[in-house]
Amino acid sequence: MKWAIDVGAPVIALGDLVRKLPVAVERVLHTHAEALQNKAQTEHRYKRRTGALQGATVAKATKMEIEGYIDESKAYYGKFVHEGHHSWAPDRFLTSAFDNAENAIVESVDKSISASIVNAGLA
Repeated sequence: MKWAIDVGAPVIALGDLVRKLPVAVERVLHTHAEALQNKAQTEHRYKRRTGALQGATVAKATKMEIEGYIDESKAYYGKFVHEGHHSWAPDRFLTSAFDNAENAIVESVDKSISASIVNAGLA
């Protein structure tokens, strides 16, 4: 007589989770990156004249992070507006948008991870 304990199903589910989880997280980050970029582009103190600085303000999702920057090829003066220069007070609109969004982004990623674990049948 022979007995066996089959752990194949949980291992397969775990492998499936490992493949799908980065995609789920990236999807969440992409959604937040768009919202973050819109917030940074619209909530600032600088006077909008041409729209170049607004168009140069970028937030984009990569595999496991959101990065933000001012594309100086579109608005070379963006760093001076953001960081201040001589008599200009800094207007850290991009930093502010990131700081204000951080908790919501982390919470969304946590929820996505939890949902992925449940969907894989591992919780």
